[in-house]
Amino acid sequence: MRRPPSRVFPASAIIAFVLGVATPGRAAAQDSAACMCTSSFATVTLSVVDSAGRAVDDAVVTVRRLRRRATRAEALLPGVYTIVDDMQKDSIAAGGETVEVTVARGAHRGRVTLRIGTTGASPRCRCHVVRLSGPERIVVP
Repeated sequence: MRRPPSRVFPASAIIAFVLGVATPGRAAAQDSAACMCTSSFATVTLSVVDSAGRAVDDAVVTVRRLRRRATRAEALLPGVYTIVDDMQKDSIAAGGETVEVTVARGAHRGRVTLRIGTTGASPRCRCHVVRLSGPERIVVP
């Protein structure tokens, strides 16, 4: 049985290949090592309660990120509404942004302002959404 001829590559070609291919991989590994996030899924929520402290599950909660159009918040649990979650983390400004939340229940209205941002080592590394400031609860009679 006859063997196919072996190919010999000059050392300079091998070095050029290794430098050209391995360097981007190494840079990507360094980027991912610098950006270590947990696998948890974060949400910023707002609890809506009545004057007796009971959860309000029939409120209409509108979230307005000042950089975007208004959206309607979904109830995560009775009386707990999702303001922003990790699915939106890449659209949040690197330094954080202001969110205006309006709560309506019948003829009663309330409004709060939150500041949201992201966790991570740098603006390129956005792991999870986080509340930077603002209340966790609003009372609507």
